[in-house]
Amino acid sequence: MTEQKTIEENNKTETELNKKEDNSQEKKENFTTIPLEETKKIETEEQKEENEQKEEKEKEQEKEQENNEKTKKKSTETQQTKLVQTIQNMIEKDDLKKIMNFQKHSFHNVKDTNEALTKFNKFSSEEFGELKNNFVYYAKTLVQMKKDLTYCYKKIGNMKKKIQEEYQITPSLIRSSLDH
Repeated sequence: MTEQKTIEENNKTETELNKKEDNSQEKKENFTTIPLEETKKIETEEQKEENEQKEEKEKEQEKEQENNEKTKKKSTETQQTKLVQTIQNMIEKDDLKKIMNFQKHSFHNVKDTNEALTKFNKFSSEEFGELKNNFVYYAKTLVQMKKDLTYCYKKIGNMKKKIQEEYQITPSLIRSSLDH
């Protein structure tokens, strides 16, 4: 029985091959008779069909991906809810209340500290502004004092030169006379 089936299948394949060969010969004959413009039309139609098939395949793949993502989301959501429920069952309510109270207390401490630091930063920025202004003022004053002192020393130097030229007295004699 199996041998007969294989023989029949072989016969079928041979007949199909013969038909295909006949068809290919017919196509070759038809191809030579079709004008160039018609072949271009046929090619564009075939390309259109191929493009449409590609688009359909892409759409199907996108739909499959969307379905896969939806199932993944559902499975992760169910896993998450199960995890939350098991954790809720593990924790006692008294412990949870203690933790919440501790968190509130810590939050208030952090909030108070934050307010204090904010006030300090504001105060220090104001003080810095004042000190900066004072520093600029005193720096200008010192520069002016330096200019004044250099002017005074130049005048004193000029006076010493005039005294030496007119009276021919050295500065050491003047100092010694002032000391006595």
